[in-house]
Amino acid sequence: NNVGAKNAGAKLVKRNLSDIAAMGGYPSHALLTLLCGDNLRLEWLSDFIIGIKENCEYYKVLLVGGDISSIPPGQFSSVLSLYGYLEQEPLLRSGSKSGDTIYVTGSLGGSSISKHYDFLPRLAEGRWLAESGACSALIDLTDGIAKDLKELVPPQCAAYLTLERIPISEAAQKNASRSDCPPIEHAFCDGEDYELLFTIKEGFDTKIFEEAWAARFPKTALNKIGQMRHSNSEAPYINAVTGKDIIWTKGFEHFSE
Repeated sequence: NNVGAKNAGAKLVKRNLSDIAAMGGYPSHALLTLLCGDNLRLEWLSDFIIGIKENCEYYKVLLVGGDISSIPPGQFSSVLSLYGYLEQEPLLRSGSKSGDTIYVTGSLGGSSISKHYDFLPRLAEGRWLAESGACSALIDLTDGIAKDLKELVPPQCAAYLTLERIPISEAAQKNASRSDCPPIEHAFCDGEDYELLFTIKEGFDTKIFEEAWAARFPKTALNKIGQMRHSNSEAPYINAVTGKDIIWTKGFEHFSE
């Protein structure tokens, strides 16, 4: 439907913006490529473009050009190449060390209900983290914390997580009510949360950091979920309370059967 077309256009912009946020960057300009079958309804395409246009304007992204080509009937593809810039060193995934504290924004799981398109890229939060000097590593959650957190775990370490602190969304609770999986598994594995997952360097006062965050971003929930520690286990995640390996290590797989 046309609402879906507009949401799809909006998501195309916002999911790219989330990648910019994950390095503490600023978006600048974009190129749009469309591949359209000759039976594509112009009304649908118009609403799709409106979704792109509105979000480019809102997030100050300049759409400077692109390309359009034909493909066989019944097919449609769109690619947005989004460019950005940094005003400081980029925040990478590889900067965390043993002793760093792990945080995540928002709530997790249940994206299939609506959040996979109805989300806000955490641009301001990412820039603030990059400028704070406190953050050691940063990533946005696209495939689920079960998969994406591995990118932040340093060598010879594991993420020791307090499961009770994992922020489970209401949508994850709904998904759990009609599946055989507990809500926390949905929070770990559903993917497309588009929240920020990051580590704060050992030595920074986490209470002061959390107070500064709350003052700057009162509408963006922040949850301290664990710590990076040296580990002899091959498991990337360990339950900080029980010391046992956490079984959820596979998030959303794009090419799984």
